Amino acid sequence: MPGWLEQTSGLLLLALVLLDVFLTVLYARLGTGILAPRIAQGVWRLFLWASRPLGRQRRVAMSFCGPVILGVLVVTWALGLTLGTALVIHPVLGTAVRANSGPTPTDFLTAMYVGGNSVSIGSSPGSARGGSSKAATPTYRSWPERSPR
Repeated sequence: MPGWLEQTSGLLLLALVLLDVFLTVLYARLGTGILAPRIAQGVWRLFLWASRPLGRQRRVAMSFCGPVILGVLVVTWALGLTLGTALVIHPVLGTAVRANSGPTPTDFLTAMYVGGNSVSIGSSPGSARGGSSKAATPTYRSWPERSPR
C-alpha cells in the first residue's frame, strides 16, 4: 500500500474512533454513536443467546452485560486509536521516526508498538526511570537531534 494511502486510512480511522467517543461519551444521546451502538447491540445479543439455557438465573447473567459492554467499548476504542496511529506512523518508520539507539525496525508490529505508546495515558515503558526496563525497551523520536549551541 502506498504510504500516503496508508496514512490517509490511519487518519480516517482516528477520526472515526474519536468521533464515536465524542458522540457516545460527551454528546450522550441515545444511539448517536457510530460504532458504539452496534457493538453494544452485538454484545447484548450475545449475552441473550448465551444466557438462554440458564432459566431463572438468566437475569443474573444479563446483569453483567452492561459492564462487559463498557469494557468492550474501551478496548475497541483503544485498539482503533492504536491501529490508526500505527497506520500513520508506519510509512515514516526509519526516516522521520527513528529509535534513539540502534537500527529502527520498520515492520508494522513496531508501528503498532510506537502507536500504542503514543496514544497511551500514563508512563510508557520507554520512559521508565532507572532499572533494566529502560535499557531493554527502545524509545523513538520523531524529530531530528539538534546540536547544543
